[in-house]
Amino acid sequence: MSIINDLTALRDLIINSKKAAFSKTVLIPEKEAKDLLDQIIRDFPVEFEEAMAILKKREEIVNQAYKEADSIKLSKDERAQIINQANIDAKKIIEEAEIEAQRIKDQTKNFIAKIIDQTLQEVKKTETILEESLEGAKNANI
Repeated sequence: MSIINDLTALRDLIINSKKAAFSKTVLIPEKEAKDLLDQIIRDFPVEFEEAMAILKKREEIVNQAYKEADSIKLSKDERAQIINQANIDAKKIIEEAEIEAQRIKDQTKNFIAKIIDQTLQEVKKTETILEESLEGAKNANI
């Protein structure tokens, strides 16, 4: 039996018991009242312990829910940190690539300028040789 049932039975016993004449006093059967009170005394620690166990379990569930919420929050923060680091790394890679691209452009410009200078020097040499040959031919035909 549960305490609620035991208390309900005690209440019914009191309500249904005979009243003393000219008084609000109720005459209840001693044995039935004693048996019900003994039953309540026996059931109370068990039900109280069960209630405490339920409260403890509830507290554990709530604490676990908070831990999981914190875990999810940490995961969210960790993801944000990873994304931020990835963005920083990406910017660094882009900057390095831009620097490297500029270096290659500069090397290419320098190489082309060098080739053009060499070509111009060769053209000048050839022009000088041609002019000397033409001068030599003019002098030979004089």
